[in-house]
Amino acid sequence: MRHVPALRNRNPNWIVAADVHKVFAKLGAQAYRLDSDYGVDSGVEGLVAAAKDELAAIIIEPFQRIIPPDPGFLEGVRKLTADNGIVLIFDEVVTGFRLAYGGAQAYYGVTPDICTMGKAIGGGFPLAALGGRADIMAHFDQAAVGDDGFVMQVGTLSGNPVAAAAGLATLEILREPGAYDKLFATGQTLMDALDERLKQAGIQATVSGVPPLFDIVFASGPVRDYRATFHQNKALSKVFNDTLRAHGIFKSDSKFYISLAHDEADIAQTIDAIDETIEFLVTRHAAIITAIRPHTSRRLNLGRWGCSASDPSLRRRSASYSA
Repeated sequence: MRHVPALRNRNPNWIVAADVHKVFAKLGAQAYRLDSDYGVDSGVEGLVAAAKDELAAIIIEPFQRIIPPDPGFLEGVRKLTADNGIVLIFDEVVTGFRLAYGGAQAYYGVTPDICTMGKAIGGGFPLAALGGRADIMAHFDQAAVGDDGFVMQVGTLSGNPVAAAAGLATLEILREPGAYDKLFATGQTLMDALDERLKQAGIQATVSGVPPLFDIVFASGPVRDYRATFHQNKALSKVFNDTLRAHGIFKSDSKFYISLAHDEADIAQTIDAIDETIEFLVTRHAAIITAIRPHTSRRLNLGRWGCSASDPSLRRRSASYSA
């Protein structure tokens, strides 16, 4: 990447944080970042061919929000980065310990050079982690690499004992036999129930994702990248989510997150709420449903550079699907 003197202090490996904003204000973020689409026809090969001598790393979500990768995409990016000496970084803040104990990299069988983890790793507490190849991680150890190769890593909550204890307990539970079998079985039950009921109601929608985390995209046609979700029927999505919450299902606006804490009673209640929600959509919001239109994923050429949740009649046992 381009060398900018303003970013460097007396020790050339230490970044002066106060100067970062000045440099970005002058040069703009595009001086440091190139964007590519997601998927096998993303154009990432052309991007690397044009700028490989300046690329320090490629950062990617191995599972993009609710979009699984195209077959062969992650493998192709892994080969491309390895062949060109570029560091591959997986953002596994969402997928780490959710898709598998080894995260999305284990689930899809593609190992990055560095990965970031968060959310599930802390069991609800503020905890994050960074992992990677031994030769890269050695730069955090001054005794191993010396002053010139040392990179300082500090954080307000680094080493927080409560979060660390919660994280260790969470990982111990996830290591138990059958933990991920249960996660996937629970999620698959809900995905199948959603898909079946939406089809029966004649509502055009796609249940996208994998059993541990997924959502509904209210549009017709395939969902190939996250940009496609921007073209869904947002009004219908809002009514669906609001009505689910009104029936005691605490789902975020973006995903169902499955937990080992969800039992058969939670699943049964959720499916009942889905039935009531879809019936509400069909009987009260038919005009919104008919407004669904096919979505298209706009491919960018980047190779170069209803109900109230406070309604007292709906107060009942609730199930949470938030992160």
